[in-house]
Amino acid sequence: MFSNNHTAIEPQQMENELRILACVYDPRQVSTILSTILAIHGSKTSPSTTYLMHLIELVKKIKSNLLYHEKENDELSDEEDSFGGNDVVDINNALDSFTAETKILVYQKRAVSSFPSLYEDVCNEAENLRVSIILIPFHKHQRIDGKLESGKDGIRTTNQKILRHAPCSVGVIIERGLTITFGFSELIQSDNTQNVATLFFGGPDDREAIAWSLRISKCPC
Repeated sequence: MFSNNHTAIEPQQMENELRILACVYDPRQVSTILSTILAIHGSKTSPSTTYLMHLIELVKKIKSNLLYHEKENDELSDEEDSFGGNDVVDINNALDSFTAETKILVYQKRAVSSFPSLYEDVCNEAENLRVSIILIPFHKHQRIDGKLESGKDGIRTTNQKILRHAPCSVGVIIERGLTITFGFSELIQSDNTQNVATLFFGGPDDREAIAWSLRISKCPC
């Protein structure tokens, strides 16, 4: 399983590497996650490393009792590669475009499991990678008419379990229709600025939010 040792952003020195595990359930969430990664990507004086994990629901029984796998594309068997379907291709293409435009490398991971145990893959990988924060998408997404619509039933429960059991801080990304529709390269031009608002009411969670905002303020973009 995973330890109870909690890793946080706040105690770290600004010059220490910030390790991030960002999670997505489907391609619709990738643009928002990548925009967040771009906002906090590091510099030589404040480095960061990001891993993006595609969380795939295991909906059929297989012989090998597969809970998590990580292989290069050319090593995937036909059966294993079928998990995620076209979503895998769409996410790969989005990451390729992101890296080409921003020169920011994002390491890919994949978790394949049933929803009741999917959180274990996320928490174990977060501990193995020694990340300081896990980013997860909110279980609802905004429709064209502005209303929020729930995704798959298991997403909310998985997010709640990650929040309870994660060995590090957890950030929930809520999409409110502000995701960029143009290229990511537009955001890293020298004449662009980022406006960040942090609400502080007190307590360790809010201090983590302040630490996250300070990291964004050091971003060279």
